[in-house]
Amino acid sequence: MIQFNFLSKTFNVIIKVCLSLLGLVIAFLMFKEIWVLLSSFTTGFIDYSFYDIIDRILTFFLFLEFLELIIHYLSDNDHPTIKKYIYIAVASIVRLLISNHETSQLSLFLQCSAILVLIIGTVMLNLWEI
Repeated sequence: MIQFNFLSKTFNVIIKVCLSLLGLVIAFLMFKEIWVLLSSFTTGFIDYSFYDIIDRILTFFLFLEFLELIIHYLSDNDHPTIKKYIYIAVASIVRLLISNHETSQLSLFLQCSAILVLIIGTVMLNLWEI
């Protein structure tokens, strides 16, 4: 039993180190997106189209959600609920719908169906908790 506790603590430390490194990478990517947005503001959006700017803003908020999830895990020493992962999945599919304009109708239908399935799953999880 002592060996399993040691193994569990070792894996917990490895997970926290990896998540901390991932958080640093995501924070770096967030600052990179902010830098690109600020530089495009100063140049008057000459180098970027409207869709590029919207795509970068949406990417920034996705990075922010992932960073919040990592901070929640590291600070509370608790595993995030499955609903948080579902919310991030819905947000990333919505980002794909907003930013990808050359998509087929079948692809659009499948992406909207995926959002519907994820929302139904969230509703079922909420009903199950009561």
